[in-house]
Amino acid sequence: MLLFINPLSHHGSRFDPGEGADLTKLSFARTRRNMVFLNAGRRDCLEKMKRGAMVGGAIGGAACVVFGTYEAAQIRGIPISQKAGLVLRNSVGGSLLFGFFLAIGSGIRSCGSRERV
Repeated sequence: MLLFINPLSHHGSRFDPGEGADLTKLSFARTRRNMVFLNAGRRDCLEKMKRGAMVGGAIGGAACVVFGTYEAAQIRGIPISQKAGLVLRNSVGGSLLFGFFLAIGSGIRSCGSRERV
């Protein structure tokens, strides 16, 4: 006996397709009703925000590697492993911060309002 539990259902409802049921043609109308928040416009908006975060992370990481390397080169008297850690910390922090802000900016620009004529 197969038992399907809808994780998005508020009731914890269960669906038993029975024996001999063709699971490839199983209707997902019940789960589609609960996933209203994933319509085409919002999916497109989330894709744009994800793309903005990836581009922002790449640009922020690359810029902070350059600035972190310059900062580590200016510090004398610490081992190279600590300098590498300083560069890594700067690059990860910059990529996260810039990626976050570019994702938010992409969301505000493309998802917030209708197209202006």
